[in-house]
Amino acid sequence: WFDKATGDWKFGIYEKHIVYKNKIWTYAFPKAKKTQHSLLITNKNVTHELFYKINGEGSLLIGETAQTMKEYNNNEAEARMKKPANDKPYELPVFKIDSATYSGYIKDYTPRIGVKTLSISIDDIITGNQNNFIIRIDENGFFSARLPINYPHVCFVRSSIYNGSVFLEPGKEVFQLLGTSNPLFMGESAKINSDMFELMKIRSFDYRDMQSKILDMSPAQYKTYCLNWGEKDMNALDSIMATNTFSTKAYQVMKLELKYGAEVNIMSYDMNWEGAYREKNKIPRTQRTIPAKSDSLTADYFDFISNESANNPFAVLSSGYKSYINRLKYLDILRIGSSFSINTQTLGVELEKSGYTFT
Repeated sequence: WFDKATGDWKFGIYEKHIVYKNKIWTYAFPKAKKTQHSLLITNKNVTHELFYKINGEGSLLIGETAQTMKEYNNNEAEARMKKPANDKPYELPVFKIDSATYSGYIKDYTPRIGVKTLSISIDDIITGNQNNFIIRIDENGFFSARLPINYPHVCFVRSSIYNGSVFLEPGKEVFQLLGTSNPLFMGESAKINSDMFELMKIRSFDYRDMQSKILDMSPAQYKTYCLNWGEKDMNALDSIMATNTFSTKAYQVMKLELKYGAEVNIMSYDMNWEGAYREKNKIPRTQRTIPAKSDSLTADYFDFISNESANNPFAVLSSGYKSYINRLKYLDILRIGSSFSINTQTLGVELEKSGYTFT
């Protein structure tokens, strides 16, 4: 049930549990009251009485007292169209030494299915590593974990029950309903998550289509191919945002996702060309070299790379920025000799050779 005014998901009423305030509660009808519409909800040693009144089809009044009941409806599509009251983009600094609470409820969960944990993977842009955490699922289907999050970004949830993502923010919590076709989100990071779940569907780059064509394309044609896909998706994003129902933060993050995603694809020319060649000629990965090589890439090919792009302080909001830095780091055109390990003296010598004047 969604708050009629804000669109926030506030209640989930199911066969055995009620979702409320980022927790799950058992519920029962008070035995002593015959006419008053209320429920007793219990979570561990805490019990609340929830008062409710049917307010027409698809509408309820709910509150912790009969005097404070608010209107809620079950129209999810209508709820998603509500923009947050304080609709502002992320501001600098985005880094904060903190943690986020990720919790949720797996609808219709039973321990008999044998799945007792979820795994969540969190990228660390500082170290370049991906940290993995295991979250235990309670017998009632509830799970919760406090996780180190130093900047807002997408994290990846893996299990046989659900494979997807969640957007975590430092110092905030989000509750996710799993076991349904569309996950629902509750809590401080709910709106950015529900918006990103929809906006991520925009990304239309077709890897199989690319693989079937890349061997017949020059580097310039491949680059144009990737840019066209990126432009198509960016136009789709702008069209969706024109409906004025998605948050500014979601738009900010998704623009970065599309930008860095397209640029990662362009920088992946050599890798994608080799992958397509191996598949066409049935050359296994165990064979380290192949009897052909993609066209060499010149500096002009990488004219989209700039200091502003590489050092954008908001770039970490995008899940693609880690791949962007990785591709940049290992570009053949930026290698010195055959090694990726460059000390300061070697770098200085190479810069002098290239005509760079030290001040």
